[in-house]
Amino acid sequence: MVAEGGTATRRGAEARQRLVSAAADLFWRQGFAATSLADIGNAADIPLGNIYYYFRSKAALADAVAAMMEEEMQAALCELAGFYADPRQRISALIELLEGSSGMRAVQGCPIRRAAAEFRLPAPEASARAGKVLADMRAWLEAQLVAAGLAGEEAAARAGECLALWQGGIAVAEARQDEAPLREALAAMRRRLAEPPPQAGSTTF
Repeated sequence: MVAEGGTATRRGAEARQRLVSAAADLFWRQGFAATSLADIGNAADIPLGNIYYYFRSKAALADAVAAMMEEEMQAALCELAGFYADPRQRISALIELLEGSSGMRAVQGCPIRRAAAEFRLPAPEASARAGKVLADMRAWLEAQLVAAGLAGEEAAARAGECLALWQGGIAVAEARQDEAPLREALAAMRRRLAEPPPQAGSTTF
């Protein structure tokens, strides 16, 4: 009985994760409003009636998607912090990660920003959680810049500018269906983060 119960629990967790992953993909590709629970069930290979065992509504699925985004961002940033001792190397590695996803972002936009915008009315808590993912990324960048020698106000300003560059680059790239504007934005982001502190010696990333 213990083994059977453990297997059932594991299968339930796997089914739930399939639903969340399918919802995240569909919300990103076709939008929250245009995605039905039936669409999500079909993508996850789970009957529609069984979805309600895991999630009481599409809004509850939205919250799970936002939580997954938050967990994935925190895991990525923690991994960079653990792998690189130098904050400048951490920043450079983060930009490389962003560059690696530029092709998909140019076609489909930013899933985090889309979630924050499209969840706002039907699932406000999920919207706030998705928005926090971008806020966490900005705070992480600011902390790395401070560790690299920038003053707090300057670090905060640059972190905000670079987040705006990244998101703006995604928006233009998606509108044009062309990766080039995002690549240019990421190059500008790298240059801005590499600038030395005002009236100080050079600091390169």
